[in-house]
Amino acid sequence: MEHRIDCRGKLCGEPDLLAAKALLEQGMPKLTLVVDAESAKDNVVETAKSLGYLCHATQVKNDYLIEIYKRETIGSPLQLEEEKGDFVIAVMRDTLGEGDRELGQILIKGYFYALNETVPYPKTILFLNTGVRLTTENQGVIKQLKELEEKGVEIISCSTSLEYLGLKEKLKAGKIANMYTICEKMNRAKEVISI
Repeated sequence: MEHRIDCRGKLCGEPDLLAAKALLEQGMPKLTLVVDAESAKDNVVETAKSLGYLCHATQVKNDYLIEIYKRETIGSPLQLEEEKGDFVIAVMRDTLGEGDRELGQILIKGYFYALNETVPYPKTILFLNTGVRLTTENQGVIKQLKELEEKGVEIISCSTSLEYLGLKEKLKAGKIANMYTICEKMNRAKEVISI
């Protein structure tokens, strides 16, 4: 049985409390919430995951639709935690492959589209050197990165690279981190794939 709660216009903290109450007290196998703030979406997703549920959030115009499932629910569209691998992708440039730049830009867009459609998803995607252009300037890739973030993939851009290229204020997907954090992410992963 599915239950839907419209949390638009609720005060900060209310949506995640309503979600927790429905999940814990009513034992819903599937719960859908609608919120009108990104912070509310993030809080609900964090609360549901801390309670052992799977989540899938999508933006619909100015609202966010959050679907929450019990782990054993058959047919949940994205078994996100189970579909995440223990690997990190390090993106070193804004093209894919050597040779023609225009072809490389086409290929990198195709790569991130395909990455979004296949499992397992990486745990983290790190952007370094000219790769940070993909989180700041490349609209086709930014859309795919935001979708990967919604699926629980961590997107990180190197602060030094962003500063050097004058792009720090233009970040459109993910977050900024220093080299210490980037090294830590790489060291803890079972595998690092560099592209």
